[in-house]
Amino acid sequence: MTLTSGKVPASFITSLVVALLAMSGCRSLGPEPQSQPKSTAQNSESSLRKSQPVPDPESTTPKTCSPTEIHYSPEENLEQFDAELLARAQSEIELTAYSFTDRRIVQVLEERASQGVSIKIYSDHASTKEELSRAKGEEAGILELAKTSNIEVRVKRSSTPAHMKAYEVDGRVLRTGSANFSASAEKRQDNDLLIIRDPNLISQYRSKFLEMWERRDNETIQSGSEQLANPR
Repeated sequence: MTLTSGKVPASFITSLVVALLAMSGCRSLGPEPQSQPKSTAQNSESSLRKSQPVPDPESTTPKTCSPTEIHYSPEENLEQFDAELLARAQSEIELTAYSFTDRRIVQVLEERASQGVSIKIYSDHASTKEELSRAKGEEAGILELAKTSNIEVRVKRSSTPAHMKAYEVDGRVLRTGSANFSASAEKRQDNDLLIIRDPNLISQYRSKFLEMWERRDNETIQSGSEQLANPR
């Protein structure tokens, strides 16, 4: 393409942005943007600046899209990000959890497992034992998941906490941060959630997950807190 006027056509800018997003592997969690009318490059840039999303504490639909994102509660509903990321899994989820009580996340994982997604959950010993013991007649979410086909739960035996709150989905996206998988942590507490689409960083997490998953003294849970031995 030959440029003679010194101005870049708006259609070229749009095509370039789309291409760069495709190369980064970034997929928006929110709705697709509306098509914009043709304009000059200068007007297009002005429109883009005016249309930048403004954080809305009341919004529950993630709208950002970049190779790396960071979000904060309680200003944002982090549960929504987790639910949408996990719901996109097609083959595998590898998840590490300290506390796991969020019913919506439990339901999303059960639904993906029913569609053949292989799910591995690595959990903290003390937190898991506490969740099993305080269920009070209702089945704890972590136990419900352990009984679900295509989901395997392993529990760290050591009394040293397994304090990570992270997962990878299909080797394409990594979620980490301070937010536990509980409704209070994701909606009301001061927490952060980091979404990463860098293949190298995702690979590092997968290696760390495998290291934890293959520990010889890991335990499994099947029917109650008595199934977990005292940690060492």
